[in-house]
Amino acid sequence: MNKALFVVGISSVLISACSQTPMKLTEGNYAVSPIVIKDNSSDALKFLKSKGAYTVRDLTKGEFASVQKDVAEYSKTHQLYETDSDSGVAYAVGSTAVGTGLGLSLGYASKLSLVGMLSGIGGAGYEGENYPFAWDYSSSHFLMRKDGGVDLNVVKETMDTVVEQYAALMPDIYKVTITRSSEVVKVEGKYIPATDIGYTKNIGFKRNDGTGRSGSASIFVQCPINADQDRRFCKASFNIRSVNDRYLLNNAMREEFIRKLGPEYAVYIPPNTGYKNVPAVLYGSGVIEYLVEK
Repeated sequence: MNKALFVVGISSVLISACSQTPMKLTEGNYAVSPIVIKDNSSDALKFLKSKGAYTVRDLTKGEFASVQKDVAEYSKTHQLYETDSDSGVAYAVGSTAVGTGLGLSLGYASKLSLVGMLSGIGGAGYEGENYPFAWDYSSSHFLMRKDGGVDLNVVKETMDTVVEQYAALMPDIYKVTITRSSEVVKVEGKYIPATDIGYTKNIGFKRNDGTGRSGSASIFVQCPINADQDRRFCKASFNIRSVNDRYLLNNAMREEFIRKLGPEYAVYIPPNTGYKNVPAVLYGSGVIEYLVEK
């Protein structure tokens, strides 16, 4: 056998093996690959392409069919996002009348059951694998505005409000004690390039189960300083977690954030089996468009 061909063959096997390794929920994909638009591309994918987003593709119809159970489970919490209450899920949880009404409409008999559904639907620990197609998608949320650039001042005000709102729910839902809070602060670090600026809002808590574990509710955004750059979006993260536990109220906090920003804003949702997040674009109007080929 030709030695060169043998080396190439071994390399191909190794590359193939790596590409088939399932992504763990502890891992992330931050590669930059251009979005490819085809004749059957979804409108959501075209929108992401127009904003300079990357490392995203449409699911095939078969792939989407295989995750319908998770889509249906996620939709239970998304129904709350589509209500007419002024302050969304946090208001629904805090209001006996609205909370009970929504609970009944979703098959839950009380506000307490509603809270349980919000905090416990699915399983959001760090253990387990992401979807088989996860390596084809960026693990960052992309925050976009339909027309023009993201207004960073509005984003900072909104993240401040929403993190405070959801941290206030933590003591009753998860039996924790709030231990620290801060204003929205600028984030400095080697992972934020000179072309970008980052801000975060973070509220810490301690669990009351005797374990001494601590956690936090936080939103982070990283935006280009120059709005004329090709990248016309901000990267973002939304987290309510404690050590090895991730809480499903995380979904609700993200949806409240985009709702408050308004219908001109949208966020790309990366795949995550723990949160039942199938790749999609969520708009401030409440519309969610899954990334699926036509």
